[in-house]
Amino acid sequence: MRRRPVSVTALIPAAGRGTRIGGARPKQFLPLAGVPMLARTLAAFQASPDIDAIVVVVPAGEETSCRDEIVARYGVSKATRIVPGGASRQASVAAGLRALNADASIVVIHDAARPFVTAGLIRRVLAAAESSGAAIAALPVVDTLKRRSPDGRGLVTVEREGLWAAQTPQAFRRDLIVEACARAAADGFLGTDDASLVERLGHPVSLVEGDPSNLKITSAGDLRVAEDVAARRRACQHLDDRIGDLPVGRIAADVTRRAAAGLARDRRIEHHRRDPLNQRLERSQAKAFVFRQKGEHRCVTIQLRQRDVIHIRTDADAVAVGGTVADRIEIET
Repeated sequence: MRRRPVSVTALIPAAGRGTRIGGARPKQFLPLAGVPMLARTLAAFQASPDIDAIVVVVPAGEETSCRDEIVARYGVSKATRIVPGGASRQASVAAGLRALNADASIVVIHDAARPFVTAGLIRRVLAAAESSGAAIAALPVVDTLKRRSPDGRGLVTVEREGLWAAQTPQAFRRDLIVEACARAAADGFLGTDDASLVERLGHPVSLVEGDPSNLKITSAGDLRVAEDVAARRRACQHLDDRIGDLPVGRIAADVTRRAAAGLARDRRIEHHRRDPLNQRLERSQAKAFVFRQKGEHRCVTIQLRQRDVIHIRTDADAVAVGGTVADRIEIET
């Protein structure tokens, strides 16, 4: 929970038309594993204890459909305002800022097309912004970058040392982002993200390491990848929902105790793979739960930092279920 009594509002610009992805409706309203993309994004902020209110900015004329099909249907009670956006993302953010409640002191801006944001990332960015006034999520650039020469006949390698790829959420003190937007509008400056507007004021922006799974959906290919991620997360959630309703045997309970005590110290644990969608593991923060699969296969699910999931199999023939799986581990029992 936050240590200081500040009011935090999430601003979700969802007014783009998403023409690159195709479809009759804007991409944020398209289903992603059966649930509208925008609904998934809003659900993350609805579930976050650090968010007090949500302002949603949608294409003009979509306000009622957003309220009925997304906010009401999926129980997004924190969505206090749904307002029409502008001709650009920057203009839509400005419209959202004008709709903030009077008591909002911190604004967390997040792309509607990033539906896999986690409560942990929201909290880390928010904590940095409360300290410095401005903070963004970003990932270090790992690919080799090339710049095409002006004549289009050659390439130049760009030094990637110190380069970070910006994500959202991006969080700011309200007065700072309001001033930055107003100054940009007055100067006719169009930034590529919200932090670039604050940088123009000379105010430093803190960097918080983002999450590789916090992908942005901009194309049909991205949507296919997101469908797979959503399906795997749904499988994990289905199993987690069953925890507590099923009997736990002595062996499985012992596995739970050993897993919670420290996975890295157990010689009987064998690591099989690491999923590139996840970052480092923090086993000291693990919580262990036990459930029963079909037949007599007992499994343990380890939840790390509210997002990373490890599946532990107590039977070599049991099928490990996917998800945002950091490691797949077998335990001999």
